[in-house]
Amino acid sequence: MIFIGNDIVHLKHPANSGVNPSERYLSKSYTQAEQQSIMTSIKIIPELWKFWSCKEAAFKTLQKMGVVSFYEPKNIEVVSSNREVGSPNFFGIVTYENHIIYTHSYIQDDFILTLGCNCKDGLASSIWSIESCSDYDESRRVRESLLNILGTTVSNYSIEDIKKNEQNIPFLGGLSSIDISLSHDYGLVSAAYLHR
Repeated sequence: MIFIGNDIVHLKHPANSGVNPSERYLSKSYTQAEQQSIMTSIKIIPELWKFWSCKEAAFKTLQKMGVVSFYEPKNIEVVSSNREVGSPNFFGIVTYENHIIYTHSYIQDDFILTLGCNCKDGLASSIWSIESCSDYDESRRVRESLLNILGTTVSNYSIEDIKKNEQNIPFLGGLSSIDISLSHDYGLVSAAYLHR
């Protein structure tokens, strides 16, 4: 079965832009190869958060696959990340044990949005959105955003139909043919879905 996961990072928020990428900080969540890539990057902070976003999106995908239950970012490794020439798009490969997750990161000055999928073709088939939601309940807004991008596919569904299971994985009640993923970070929300 094909699964997706997404993650968004608000690069301009002080909690993210002010992070100190010390060796001690990096060693808790990043492999040696990842740390090397981050520290030799021209833009260290965006590179750090790109790797983080890839790990988060991969974790959400792996969790749905049933191969991981709790987040240990150092065990999820970004092994490849290639930029599309002249574009804000990065395509990567993330591994966990013998599992591969393909990622697509879209990077702008103020955010990084990553979509992960256990099937490379699933990345191209996924639909996603990003919105700002200042002074608003992010959890509610991301669900509204999901319903907006789903449109007539789920015209009889409401926010209350978007639930989370005991592992905190979101799903659209009664509709297993659509995989969904939700993410929010300091006033930015992103929803994604994939028809299976």
